[in-house]
Amino acid sequence: MAAVTSLVGSPVLEPWVDGFWALESSGAAHRILPDGCIDFIFDLDSGLASAQGAMTRAEIVAVPAGRRLFGVRFLPGAAAMFIDTHARALEDRDVELDDVSYARAWRLGERVAEAPDHASRLRLLGQFVLDPRARKRAADARLKRAVHLVRQSRGTWPVSAIAREVGLSERTLERLFGEHVGVDPKLFARIVRMEWTRAHAESHTTSQASLALWGGYADEPHLLREFRSLTGLTPGALLAEARVGFVQVDSAVCG
Repeated sequence: MAAVTSLVGSPVLEPWVDGFWALESSGAAHRILPDGCIDFIFDLDSGLASAQGAMTRAEIVAVPAGRRLFGVRFLPGAAAMFIDTHARALEDRDVELDDVSYARAWRLGERVAEAPDHASRLRLLGQFVLDPRARKRAADARLKRAVHLVRQSRGTWPVSAIAREVGLSERTLERLFGEHVGVDPKLFARIVRMEWTRAHAESHTTSQASLALWGGYADEPHLLREFRSLTGLTPGALLAEARVGFVQVDSAVCG
């Protein structure tokens, strides 16, 4: 598999965009890990564009050899500003971007594909994000604060504590996550904790029992259950797979 290339975006877009990426596939399969984000993905050969919803579990994806893709990964909750359906409707799905956004009026998929280089694509996506006509709903400061607290706690705070901290009931917080992020706050926290723990394991040689303690899991079996549920593998197997270039590991939890 050709590696996913992370591209430097514009500081102007930092309130919404986590990053841009490009891929020219070798045809090999690779594991995509859940990260709590929504991506807009552009096929540079066909001019088609899709919105990939937040994922609840890892998926094995084989992109046809030679296929060229360009994507923008939004911060958790930010993509909902540009789609006219609740983010929950995209959970574990990809839909045509034209069907759920202002992209059709912009001919966005075609224009991104026709752009001469990635720098031009970055500018074009930036213009789209900053176009007031592309906004389908307002941002919610409470949701943004809740996402920050989940990440700050590395996913270890209970949902009840997060809700209390932002002045919402748990039910209201769950509704906001469904509308803006696409997964419920408990699952988002599990994804955040998994990502922090995986990143720690990459940079530290440690036992699985010590890793469970560092990640805030109840015990080693809890760690293993969570990793198998979210990634399909144990932490050790995931890292081994990453070392041979199979897993897409450059997409850390957004934010």
